[in-house]
Amino acid sequence: MKEVKRTTNGPGRTPEGIDDMSTEKNETIRDSEFNEFRAPRTGDTTLTGRGKLLAEVVNDSESKSQKDNRYRRWWNMRVWETIGGKYVLHIAFRTQTKFEADHDTSQVFKSLAEALLFARENYEPTKYFKVPTPPETDPNSQKFTWIVSKLREEYKDTVNTLTTQAHRESGIGEQETEVE
Repeated sequence: MKEVKRTTNGPGRTPEGIDDMSTEKNETIRDSEFNEFRAPRTGDTTLTGRGKLLAEVVNDSESKSQKDNRYRRWWNMRVWETIGGKYVLHIAFRTQTKFEADHDTSQVFKSLAEALLFARENYEPTKYFKVPTPPETDPNSQKFTWIVSKLREEYKDTVNTLTTQAHRESGIGEQETEVE
């Protein structure tokens, strides 16, 4: 089994630059824990590298009732720790709604906390919805508001699940993981 030594001054960059070997720790890790990954980004290059998958939440429309429109949209999330000690977060918005398209967001972070904070507070889960908001006088206005509210709750649940898994896998331990 090949072992990789993390150092504070190694070059170790991939063409995408996400496996920068600079970390504050100097520890030996097992190379077998790290696998190739691909984190697509809509309208940009795909992030690739070697990393350990810390958490993955995969939702799909088949696992939910198709009784209302909110289940035509969902999010899949993954977070990896790279060999260089950085973290890659991938959020995949998926839709089966007419006039909307799937969208992938992937970003590199210096810490797991930063990655999870981005998912919790900086990613707008309804950004790629193409359904126009009906005027308040429209009878469908309340239903639209309810659907968006339920989708935001489902997004928060997905982030909470990802956070719990990532903390468990990374050895952070019990921490507050609920999204308010």
